[in-house]
Amino acid sequence: MTCDALFARWCEIHRDFLWSRNSSLEFNLHRSRYIRILMSSDDPSSALSYARRYFPPLFSTHAAQVSQLTSALAFFPSPRLATSPYADLTRENIHSDLESQFSQEYCALLKMSRQLPLRVVADLGANGALAKIERAKKIMQEKKTEWTAADELPVRQMFPTPVVMALTMNQFLPRSRLASPRKHDIIPSSHVLSPRSKRRKLTRQ
Repeated sequence: MTCDALFARWCEIHRDFLWSRNSSLEFNLHRSRYIRILMSSDDPSSALSYARRYFPPLFSTHAAQVSQLTSALAFFPSPRLATSPYADLTRENIHSDLESQFSQEYCALLKMSRQLPLRVVADLGANGALAKIERAKKIMQEKKTEWTAADELPVRQMFPTPVVMALTMNQFLPRSRLASPRKHDIIPSSHVLSPRSKRRKLTRQ
């Protein structure tokens, strides 16, 4: 099975999720594959067969675009299409944007950030967080006090919206405690969240 086929299968399996987000990922994928078939084939029937197989489930949400794609068959072969009213279908960004769109939806499904952890940490540090923490640490040392990390940072730091994360205290628990009757939750990051941590988080909210 090719990468395109796996990509299409993933979109089909998660179609309800994509529709709940008003995502056009599945349509954009099939549009890209359809155009590649149309531009590389000597016979328009292969592109028409593809359209008949994959476009019907998408017609309710992309009727105008599907009609445009099928009407482009009237300007076959591909050199005519490039100078037709449907010339915009030959733009390269129709294909190149798919990777970014898939990354966005895949991460949303897993409730993960699209940004690399190292990039997030670097952005937060560059935003002034490290400088403020270091300055507060020096002040506390001069006043003979100690930062115990019992609750939260000793300074307030506003972060950019794209990198705002929930402040959740994740505890690493031994197997003996995991086997206890108390309920422990596994959050999307695969960390274990104990009842005590949940109470502390709710108290902060």
